[in-house]
Amino acid sequence: MLKVLGGRVSSSGLTPTMARAIGSSTGISTWKGLSRVVNCGDAIEAPTRETRKAVWRLAGLERTEQDLRELRNDPHPLARLVAASALAREETRGAHARAEFPDPDPALDGRHTVLSAGSETPEFVGWL
Repeated sequence: MLKVLGGRVSSSGLTPTMARAIGSSTGISTWKGLSRVVNCGDAIEAPTRETRKAVWRLAGLERTEQDLRELRNDPHPLARLVAASALAREETRGAHARAEFPDPDPALDGRHTVLSAGSETPEFVGWL
């Protein structure tokens, strides 16, 4: 199980595949106030084998808008957050490529994806 503490998801309890899927290569760095998705302090069940396979298949090294939209329907909240963040980041960055956007977007250099409670859309925040 995962614990959501102080609005941040701890990846220490994630399976290795899921941890890679929500790691820095996806552009997801933190979650602020996830009350719409999970209540802070609640335990989140580990992703099922089906979810882990879906994340790898639909949000693996090369991603498409169609695959990411399919992943947004996954029952696991972290899989849905991966999909939402990857859809918002319309670029190729690091090891993860968006088929429709083969180049990095310089406007997103040094920016991290942050998901806030009450918002369906991730925001890009510059960190020092």
